Order: sequence, then C-alpha cells, then structure tokens
Amino acid sequence: MILVDSSAWIEFIRKTGSTVGRRVHELVASNFVVVTQPVEMEVLSGARAGSHEAHLRTILGRHDLIAFDADVDFDGAARITRACRTRGITVGHVDSMIAAVAIRHRTPLLANDLDFARMASVVPLRLDPATPRS
Repeated sequence: MILVDSSAWIEFIRKTGSTVGRRVHELVASNFVVVTQPVEMEVLSGARAGSHEAHLRTILGRHDLIAFDADVDFDGAARITRACRTRGITVGHVDSMIAAVAIRHRTPLLANDLDFARMASVVPLRLDPATPRS
C-alpha cells in the first residue's frame, strides 16, 4: 500500500500527465492506495463547489483509510518538524502530520512536494520511487 499525498492527488485529479499523476493512476487501478485524514482535508479544501467536493469525497472514499491518531501522530509530527529544523530544513506542519502517519504505518508515501524528500533525508520516511527528490 502507498499513502498518496494531496500534492499527488492534485496531479491525478487535474490529469496533468506528470510522472506522479501517472503513478497515482497505476496505484488507483491496482487498488494499492491508502489515504489519511490530513490528506483528505487538504484535497477537500480545494473543492470549488459542493458538487466538486462530493466528487472528491467519492474518489478518496474508494480507498482504505489509515487513521490519523492524535495521541501519537501530533507528537510524531512535532518530532519530525524539530528534527528537520535542527538541520536547517523548514517543512509544513500538515506535511509533518502526513509523514508521521506514513512512518508509523511503515507505508511509503507518494507526493509531488519536495518537502517530503527533505524530510526523508532526516527521518525514516519511505518515499515511492516516483516522488521527486530534487
């Protein structure tokens, strides 16, 4: 299973034809995708209208959920953020939350966001090979 970040979902939904978008298509076709609540929140926040939100919910709802555990993952996200900061790397808090879920579940992450490659250079975050590294 691969945890697909919102940045990768955007590539897929917009049909950009990018490497990441094509990889999401492969994973969706093979039913090899998992989602988590922080990703759902980011994707749904981009909905243009109620019907678009419903469409996005349908797409995301087809995949298994690996639940964000507030008791564990907020702490994990804080540790990731601090570890990156000590190396001079600034990452977003929601991205750290997504990374914390992926690390806890030992699930590779597919993203189109360089922050995850930067995190993976500091913490044990496994990235899908299609995730850009630079």
